Amino acid sequence: GGASGVFWFTTLVKLLMVPLYRSTDFDVHRNWLAITWSLPVSEWYTEATSEWTLDYPPFFAAFEWFWAQFAWLFDPQMLVITAEPYQSFATILFQRLTVIVSDVVLYYSIVQFNSVSGMLASTVKLDEDEDEEEMEKDE
Repeated sequence: GGASGVFWFTTLVKLLMVPLYRSTDFDVHRNWLAITWSLPVSEWYTEATSEWTLDYPPFFAAFEWFWAQFAWLFDPQMLVITAEPYQSFATILFQRLTVIVSDVVLYYSIVQFNSVSGMLASTVKLDEDEDEEEMEKDE
């Protein structure tokens, strides 16, 4: 449908824009990948080599840790904690792909949730209709 088409169109646009720009968030997230890859959890929130310290809640830190498990396949150097910004095409590609894959997982989850909740709602409606029919018979 319409929402699906918009989703896949924006995903395509994101793919086409992979090499075009980087915001300051680029090195922030690269540094968070490095922190969660290189250090024990107990040091994630105290590491201060870079100005981009890990200052987001633990769930988000775990999300960065998850992606760090794959980052070395693209460019192991992105996982080195440094005070200076680091970028390579492989790092840029990896970070863009993590956004796209995360979006696809979120989209799929929403579609599945809507499907299940729709089935539950129709089941509840059927049960209510049956209850009403039984009440009418009893009258």
